[in-house]
Amino acid sequence: MSRTKSKTWCPLPWIGLSTNPDGTVMPCCLHWTANNIWGNIKTDSYENIMNSPKAKTMRKEMMNGKEPKGCERCYRKEEELGESFRTILEKYHPWTKEVATTVDDITQDDGTLTDISAKYWDVRFSNICNMACIMCGPEFSSKWQTELKLNGKILNNFDDKNKTYEFINNHAKNVESIYFAGGEPLIMDEHYYILEKLVSIGRTNVNLHYNSNILKLTYKNKDATQLWKKFKRVSIAPSIDAIGPQAEYIRYGTVWSQLEKNLLQLKENQDIWVEPQVTVGIHNAIHFTKLIRFFLDNNIESYDFNMVEGNEYNMAHMPEALKQEAMLNLHQFADTLTSDQKEKFLDKAQQIVERLNTKTDESTIQGFVKKIKKIDATRKLNFAKLFPEISKHYNLN
Repeated sequence: MSRTKSKTWCPLPWIGLSTNPDGTVMPCCLHWTANNIWGNIKTDSYENIMNSPKAKTMRKEMMNGKEPKGCERCYRKEEELGESFRTILEKYHPWTKEVATTVDDITQDDGTLTDISAKYWDVRFSNICNMACIMCGPEFSSKWQTELKLNGKILNNFDDKNKTYEFINNHAKNVESIYFAGGEPLIMDEHYYILEKLVSIGRTNVNLHYNSNILKLTYKNKDATQLWKKFKRVSIAPSIDAIGPQAEYIRYGTVWSQLEKNLLQLKENQDIWVEPQVTVGIHNAIHFTKLIRFFLDNNIESYDFNMVEGNEYNMAHMPEALKQEAMLNLHQFADTLTSDQKEKFLDKAQQIVERLNTKTDESTIQGFVKKIKKIDATRKLNFAKLFPEISKHYNLN
């Protein structure tokens, strides 16, 4: 059993902490296998969770070159694009190399860890959010929770915030990289507590990465942009899927004028790396290219695509005629780009092309219609008016 001989190894099962708003802990944020929840940070310690039976099994499988169930998303993305979240971790986080060299020494044959340290945090402290994106739900959005009139409490990792702060205090000395997501991290108390804690103990060399809707850069008299100046590496992946009224429909709660202002403000900050994350699905199958044009026109050359998987908004479930139109639009847009821009766009769009080439199961097409009709009725919106190129392929009456 050896890391050096394994082609399926990933550092996260050794040094990661990935929490959902309800406190459940998974191997990472991309691991959507419900059967592989390792534990719950509300009721158990990080140390016990990291040596839970499922955690040990995953490490043992990786050390023996097997692909653990639930990790397919990274392995398949590497086959499509040549890289994935796990390879990017090793590429852009040099400290993971140190982890790789110690794996054999700290891992027993059954997968048990003898040295446990939370170096990578993927923290979603609650579902507090100022948006209710159409492809999201109450698990990750308090705005969705309110709209559905669910009477449960706001989801939190810990029922008592003092326990949250205790956990942060105990582990802040070991962390090397933090990925903030949500909910919306920029309107969470815990986010600002972490940053101020790291500053106070001299850990401003910690990498900070965000997935944020960037609608609010200030919160309770705290300015995120001012705090970020104290850190050596800050990267932000703004969640933006369209422009103007279409953006406001997809990520409900968006105010486009404010979002645009904040995006361009962040782009001008030389100390922050900005790479918008575009979630691509049926809702923006035609229009996402207009967003990429907006980025390029504003000198934002870096962006990435996140594909909607598994649910009613998945492009693989579109009618064939819409798939053909989307494919034509994609290639026509590519032809308007410079050679370098075109190469980059088509490389990133491979995953889009794959889904457009997927044979449609006719039984799944109506799922999108039901979702949109319900959203329009609840929010008093009109998808057909805002997205005529998409709606003409569906019966939304």
